[in-house]
Amino acid sequence: MTSILLVEDDKIISSLLKDLLVDKNYDVTHVGDGPDALKILEEKSFDLILLDENLPTMNGSEILINVKANPNLADIPIMIITSLDDEDFQAHVLNEGADDYIRKPFRMNVLLARINNVLKRANSSPKLEAEIPDGCKPETLNDRELNVLREVVKGHNNQTIAEELYLSEATVANYIKSIFAKLKTKNRTQTAIVALKLNLI
Repeated sequence: MTSILLVEDDKIISSLLKDLLVDKNYDVTHVGDGPDALKILEEKSFDLILLDENLPTMNGSEILINVKANPNLADIPIMIITSLDDEDFQAHVLNEGADDYIRKPFRMNVLLARINNVLKRANSSPKLEAEIPDGCKPETLNDRELNVLREVVKGHNNQTIAEELYLSEATVANYIKSIFAKLKTKNRTQTAIVALKLNLI
């Protein structure tokens, strides 16, 4: 039976989704926030994660980056569910490794069709390789860049990193651009994977 982890804090929506998916013979586990999702992912395997963006403690995109940065979890397909009508956000989560994106409100038959398509693609796609890019030079990272890198691996966005390290968001963006250049990575997810593989944090 196909197993799905549903991460949704709205009790009404989560109840409706769980009932619908169980009725379609999916094995559904529901949690209401990010830390619980990351904890259960370490304890149980899943075929798909349905991930709401607006969650307490951690938002969905932060959880996405954490999952994709973990070599043991990175192959699990993730569908983001959100009420945001923002093309930049959609591009962001897709670039960070989300397999699909659906906006609330949605029709249940459309959700089921997209779940089916995501699972088909996942079953036919090669597993994610955590390869070190050619030309990667981790030894050139300075202390401040390593501090920013630690926050990236945690899945934090630029605003959170700026607050944690007492920097401006523009400065954080420049550090991240430099980290990408030195590690020869293309996005935060790949950067986090490379950082973990090279034991940089």
